[in-house]
Amino acid sequence: VLTDVQLPIFANMLGVSLFLLVVLYHYTAVNNPKKQEAKWHFLCPQVPGHNILCNLYC
Repeated sequence: VLTDVQLPIFANMLGVSLFLLVVLYHYTAVNNPKKQEAKWHFLCPQVPGHNILCNLYC
């Protein structure tokens, strides 16, 4: 049985743990060397006459 003091501590620890898991997921997603070559392709559609700024990133 959880007391009135233990419940908020447990909830805060759970929230911090989930937040850190999200941060870790995003860190690994950004720094994944296998996916680096496709990093900017969502900005650059492969159609003629697309934005000239895409040439800087694609």
